[in-house]
Amino acid sequence: MNVRALTALVALATISAACPSFSSPTSAPAPQAPAPAEMERMITARTSMRGALDDHPLIRPWMIARFDGTTLGYRVLWDPKDPESGQTAEHVPRHSSAGGNSILRVADRYSGVDQLGLACFELLNMDSTDKHDELWSLARRGRIGRDDFARKMTRMEHQAVVRFQNFSREYGLKPAASDVFLQRFLDTPAGFDEFLAWSARLRVAEGSTYDPIVYWAQMYDTRRE
Repeated sequence: MNVRALTALVALATISAACPSFSSPTSAPAPQAPAPAEMERMITARTSMRGALDDHPLIRPWMIARFDGTTLGYRVLWDPKDPESGQTAEHVPRHSSAGGNSILRVADRYSGVDQLGLACFELLNMDSTDKHDELWSLARRGRIGRDDFARKMTRMEHQAVVRFQNFSREYGLKPAASDVFLQRFLDTPAGFDEFLAWSARLRVAEGSTYDPIVYWAQMYDTRRE
């Protein structure tokens, strides 16, 4: 995932791309399947996340299927360091990391529910790598215009947030007062134009200068061959 994707949502801009469908939960697993080693390392390093996961048992088998490669076709590796970008969470796409597996990082300074939500969001966004790659390829070859590229990237990021909202409803992931990042995800308007207007208002209210369309236009300039 693009590292600024999470920044965009947290700083009230946007996040990475649209995600394929996920299965709705029906009942809690009994007995619980053992977590893959990398997932176990994550919830051992992020003990508050473990507690949140225990409170949301339906999410556990969904996460296991992502970590062990069943869903994605490649494994997810946990990196206990805080995100290198300094943001809330990030993942390194499989083509950019050793061994062809994706790498997940989640910051350790937020509530357990926020950490769990951020981890699930990143795991969902790993599905979108190919769509991002396609747009980057078009940009590098000059096959898509700057404004079109920026708007399409922003739209994909917004769609990802909407997908996560659906995920949260299906799996009962609800924020408490201290879960500021999950609440921000869930407050995002579902309509794209409404999202842009909402982001603009929040940038003014919170003194942020981050505009997702401007950011992606700048990224377009750096990726041209």
